Amino acid sequence: VALIVTGGYLGALNGTILNFDSPSQALGTAWLMGLILVFLRIVHEAGGKDSRLVFVGRILILGVLTGVVTGAKVSSGALVIVAIGFVAVMGLLVRAKWAKLAWVAFATAILGFLFVYLTVIMGSASPGDLRFLSWLSRASTVQGLDSSPEIRGVILGTLGLTLAIGARWVGGVWLLREHTWRVRPETFLGIGLGIGSIVPLWVFSQGLNETWFALTASAPLSVFGAFGVWFAW
Repeated sequence: VALIVTGGYLGALNGTILNFDSPSQALGTAWLMGLILVFLRIVHEAGGKDSRLVFVGRILILGVLTGVVTGAKVSSGALVIVAIGFVAVMGLLVRAKWAKLAWVAFATAILGFLFVYLTVIMGSASPGDLRFLSWLSRASTVQGLDSSPEIRGVILGTLGLTLAIGARWVGGVWLLREHTWRVRPETFLGIGLGIGSIVPLWVFSQGLNETWFALTASAPLSVFGAFGVWFAW
């Protein structure tokens, strides 16, 4: 709980996970933590002794939680798809014994996301006014981090915001240094969450909405970061 409360950005505004401007963000973050626990339980059962009924139950819970997270905030649902998809791809590349389970979980997450998006969100919610590859009204601009109004100044501001966002995640780097953790699903999930957070910050612009991806990921990444610091200690 302490990591979620304090797990927002450093050196930037609008970076508190449990904020009052977006209750859906705070609620979606709590559900995301539960979703991640269920996902990790699924992939860690590779070769385990759990019954098929237990496995199916966990898969159904994962699909429901993905839909719930998507209903809270579409960006959160999209982040789940990117992160679990990255785990599935990397599991296949390293030939992990849990790779097939990760792909089943990935397919389940996609179905949960699409079901809620197509039946509830599409046509009824604002698209967020996100502009693709535009340097106008960037999040760094709104937060006063641009060194100048020119493109170079906006790029430097976005870089500064990226550092501010990722400061609490850096402990997770130590997970990569541990040879027993480099190919674990937790490490790949953390990398996937990071990719799904930072890429929208650089390719989209609106002023605030492109930061929701990173804010959603900050809670689980703060936990992974704390665990990495524990390894380093």
